[in-house]
Amino acid sequence: MTGLVSGDRVDHVAYAVRDIDAALPWWTKVLGLPLVHDEVAEEPGSRLAYLLVGGLYVQLVQPVRPNAVQDFLDTHGEGLHHIAFRVTSLPRTLARLDDPAPVFPGGRGCDACFLTTAPEGTRIELVQAHAGPSARLRRP
Repeated sequence: MTGLVSGDRVDHVAYAVRDIDAALPWWTKVLGLPLVHDEVAEEPGSRLAYLLVGGLYVQLVQPVRPNAVQDFLDTHGEGLHHIAFRVTSLPRTLARLDDPAPVFPGGRGCDACFLTTAPEGTRIELVQAHAGPSARLRRP
C-alpha cells in the first residue's frame, strides 16, 4: 500500500496554550520563529497562530470557547496536542482508512479532520488545502 500522506509531509505540529498572546514572545523572541499567520477558526472555536521552522509549521492553539482543546488543557495542561499530515484528498484518504472522521473548515483555508481510528492517546489531524492562489500563499 502506498502512503496516504502526500509527499510524506507533516503539515504542522500543534501545541495547546491557554493564551497565545502570552506564549508568543517565547516562541518568537527566545526561539526566533517568525509568526506567519494568526486567525480564529470558528468551527473548532480556536485561535490558531502559525510559526515557521524549516518547511514546518508550529501551530499554537488556544480555545476561544469550550471545545476539545479546552478539555485537553483542563486535563493535561499546556503542551503538545497533535500532529497534522497533509493529504491530497480527505474523502479518498478517509475511505481508504475506513475512518468516519467528520471534516471541518480548519485553519489557513484548509479542510481538516481528526482521525477517530488513531492509536490510543494519539491525536492525528489530516489537512487538505483548497486549490487556488490563497492556498498557495499559505504554504511555505
